[in-house]
Amino acid sequence: LQVSHDILLQLSSSYMAADAYPHPLADLVCQGESKDLHSYFEQSVQNLLKELSEKFKGWLSTPGPLKAELSCKKVREGHPLRLWKVSTDVEAPPTTVLHWVLREHHLWDEDLLQSWVVEVLDKDMEVCHYVMDSMAPHPCRDCMVLR
Repeated sequence: LQVSHDILLQLSSSYMAADAYPHPLADLVCQGESKDLHSYFEQSVQNLLKELSEKFKGWLSTPGPLKAELSCKKVREGHPLRLWKVSTDVEAPPTTVLHWVLREHHLWDEDLLQSWVVEVLDKDMEVCHYVMDSMAPHPCRDCMVLR
């Protein structure tokens, strides 16, 4: 799978320009209707399935990198994050793309310093830890991701 260096540079700077840094997971659970992590993630999956059935109604297209469609949506009043959707056409089988996104992060994100799987929860879910570089004088960022 080959992605041009120009597209990678545009993508890596676009999340910083949008001020889209991750918030602590506890903030998301406290702000939402869920009382614990399990119910928060279950509700998130249900919301995604609902969005798919509605063909992503209510999304606002925003300028993004070339050859990519970038859209955002405000979830509800008081929610700390906007939902973002990015799509592009890739000439590769879905399994190849999934492997590239999940297992070859170091090839497409120049800010990635380290990454590892903290825990495999089941065959389709794992907790990962990333250490991302920041522009000086900011310190590196630690990110925990459930994927």
